[in-house]
Formats: sequence, structure tokens, C-alpha cells
Amino acid sequence: MGLLRACQQVDHWNRSRVGAPLRASVNLSSRQLNHRNLCHLIDRALCDSGLPPECLTLELTETGILFDEQAAVASMRELNAMGVRCFIDRPALVFGRRASALNLRPFGHARFRVPGAVCLSASGRMRP
Repeated sequence: MGLLRACQQVDHWNRSRVGAPLRASVNLSSRQLNHRNLCHLIDRALCDSGLPPECLTLELTETGILFDEQAAVASMRELNAMGVRCFIDRPALVFGRRASALNLRPFGHARFRVPGAVCLSASGRMRP
């Protein structure tokens, strides 16, 4: 699994350097996100690699979450409790053509990646 390899590599780099630890950032596909043993697989990869959970970030797509939103919310809560960060990429907003279909309330613990173009103010200037 690519997740295990990424965790092993970042743990290796962190052990061989001084300073703030590096983080592994791994994209999850819709299928992986909706796997019934997702949290167990991630916990196993962290244990097998030695990487602390706070050094792992999972990147999820809105499309993957919408496939089974309740299961995704449950998994993300469990991952958050483990110390793993989750980022939600917002492809529905990339071109600003449609509003997101995702209800953001259940994802209060998640972080979002929003393209800079979406952060334009009404005047057309970038907000700081």
C-alpha cells in the first residue's frame, strides 16, 4: 500500500534530520475513503512505520465524501481522534461554476483547501 511506504519514508527522513518533523500528505481515493476498515489500515500503517499520527495528513475529495457522507464523517472523526489530520479539497469550487453539495457542519474538525481564486472579494481583489 502506498500509505505505508509514504509513512515509512517520512519517518526515515524525520529520524535522520534535526528540526521540525516533516509530514506525510497522502491523497485518498473515493474507494479508499469508503473502505470499511480505513481507520484500522491507517493505524496499522502508522504502527508499522513508526510515524506519529500528527505527522500524517490525509487529503480527501468532496466527491469521495459525497459517495457516503455519513461513513466519511465517522471515519474522519475517528482519524481526528487518532491525531491524523484531514484536509478536504474542494474541486467544486475550483472554477467557481457551482456551489458545493457538501454540508460543511459535520466537518468542523477538518481543514479545507480552497483555491485562491475563490477568495476574491466582491471588488475582485484578493482578500488577505
